[in-house]
Amino acid sequence: MNNDLIKRGMTAIEEYDFLVVLEAYKKINVEDLVVEICVEKGFISKRDITLSKAKYIILWQYIVKIHSALKLIDDFNDKDITKDNIEKHFENKLLLADRIVKIISERVIVNLPLNI
Repeated sequence: MNNDLIKRGMTAIEEYDFLVVLEAYKKINVEDLVVEICVEKGFISKRDITLSKAKYIILWQYIVKIHSALKLIDDFNDKDITKDNIEKHFENKLLLADRIVKIISERVIVNLPLNI
């Protein structure tokens, strides 16, 4: 194991810190980030989520579909994460969540009736 650490240029403490950050990265998913943004902006409430209201379920389905579609066109490798690029990976998850929120908001606006 010490040889692996030396090859990667990390001390045992740096390796441990990296593994803690990597675990945090893996626990955060884009879909949850999008929901969190929607709650912060008042689009849905925590109660909508807790009660699994239709509004939340429909939103979740849109989030999953949009995220899947973006995976088809984005060329982002989520596997080769190192201590040098992990911040960029976190940033990319946040940017992707923002992109999905923007797409959802545009869809909502397009589908609003004009005779309000």
